[in-house]
Amino acid sequence: MYIEEFTAAGPLTEGAVEELLSVAGRYTSAITLTVAERTVQLPVLGVCWTELGIRAGTSIIVEADRGYRPTDLEDGVALRAFVTTFQRETGS
Repeated sequence: MYIEEFTAAGPLTEGAVEELLSVAGRYTSAITLTVAERTVQLPVLGVCWTELGIRAGTSIIVEADRGYRPTDLEDGVALRAFVTTFQRETGS
């Protein structure tokens, strides 16, 4: 399991969500996003992202777990790809 906490560079948009889902789809790792008191499994982000209220400065915790290509190592790669994409797609 890999966990990273970071601050959003900007607001989460529908286009950013689509890109995040595309990136996450490349990995077997289960990715979980926590914002304030809400936790979302990535496959449902497309239907609930507006409820998270992510904007510039929002604190986010991302967890990648249970990847198996290869076991455990994929989680770190998936987490880095997700966070990098999140920051790029929400940057102003």
